[in-house]
Amino acid sequence: MAGLSKKWLLVIVGIAVLAIQLAFITSYVGALHSPEPHQLKVGVLAPNSQVQALSRSLGTSTQYLALSNEPTKGKLLQQVNDAELFAGFIPGRQSSELYISSAQGTVAATLIEGIFSQVASQSHSILHVTDVDPLPASNSGGLVQFYLVIGWIVGAYLFAVVFGLLAGMTPKCFSGLLRRLPAFLGYALLSAVGGAVIVTNLFGYQKGHELAVILIGLLIVTGVSLTTAALQSAGGLVGTGLVILLFVVAGNPSAGGPWPMAMLPSPWRQVGHWLPNGAGLTAVRDVLFFHGQDLTGQILVLAAYAVFGFGVLVLLSLRGKPLFEIDLAAK
Repeated sequence: MAGLSKKWLLVIVGIAVLAIQLAFITSYVGALHSPEPHQLKVGVLAPNSQVQALSRSLGTSTQYLALSNEPTKGKLLQQVNDAELFAGFIPGRQSSELYISSAQGTVAATLIEGIFSQVASQSHSILHVTDVDPLPASNSGGLVQFYLVIGWIVGAYLFAVVFGLLAGMTPKCFSGLLRRLPAFLGYALLSAVGGAVIVTNLFGYQKGHELAVILIGLLIVTGVSLTTAALQSAGGLVGTGLVILLFVVAGNPSAGGPWPMAMLPSPWRQVGHWLPNGAGLTAVRDVLFFHGQDLTGQILVLAAYAVFGFGVLVLLSLRGKPLFEIDLAAK
């Protein structure tokens, strides 16, 4: 593009920043203003006919839960332990049992407990509640892993942005790209180790599985930083704006934080699993609390960002220039 006058450059940048700001507000308010359950999976140790009758008796709460009959107590507990079910319910005449998993989200666990407390009360049964996957006392809200992942992502795209501003956004040749890679990989490793050490050793928030958490962090930071560099290389400042929209405006609220994604409205509930924010948070939770049962899908999502970023950078380095750019030489 031809050089823009200073006046028009300021107008364009101001409009772009305003649009991102308003999108930021809209996304956060829309996703997190009033989270409510959307068919949380709860297993019931009872025949299907009894499960259907229980579902009908829930009234308005039916929309919150998706009940399924489970054949054995062992299978029911295993599915709760593996985060395949949010809770398991075993009805009884005099006493009933509810198995919840607060590590999947304390808000969801509390809501489920409230619903089945009413169910037990209506049948004059005593409800015994067991938390099979409790959060540690030092992380009772489940926010530590959320802020850890968000911190990794923020650092990853900031590093890529600053690196692009200082060294040039688009590598001039393939060998130039290869010379950049050690910096990105080195930063990713230091970021992953530093974040894990802070939350485990400095504060003692989530002991255990440190190596797995570091490897997940390495994959998150590598994927986000390479994708950021790729979008910047393709579109300069426009690419930077896309990075903010993708990883901040859409990514952070769709991860849910203390709320499981199943409690977010559309479209955040649907897209959260496909962004590094949500996939990274789910991966860390799986490792810490659920024996890595749902880890493969999250790793594939995170790896896809690294592969995409590297692939685009290779193509652009061979081209030697961005796909499009704005000349900031203000007149």
